[in-house]
Amino acid sequence: MGYSRNLEDYFEIQIERLIPDRPTPFDLYLYFPLNEHLLLWRKEGDSLSAKAQQRYLRRGLVSAWIPRDQEGAWREYLGVALQERARAILAELRKQPA
Repeated sequence: MGYSRNLEDYFEIQIERLIPDRPTPFDLYLYFPLNEHLLLWRKEGDSLSAKAQQRYLRRGLVSAWIPRDQEGAWREYLGVALQERARAILAELRKQPA
């Protein structure tokens, strides 16, 4: 999909769900409701540092928008993150004495 001005062509995600320092396989847009404008914020392949992510959240920027035709990439991105988190938790549990 090329750039669309129609918000229905996007879905909203929470910025806190982005994985810091990991390139995103999708574009991220910001939506400005006062003038109903979408602005490309991060291109596919860009990443967001943990420091920048926290700074945006502190300033009240809590959501971004992804083109609907990139929803599969978002789901895969989340799936990989969940698998990595599960592996880390299991590794920590194995280190603890029974």
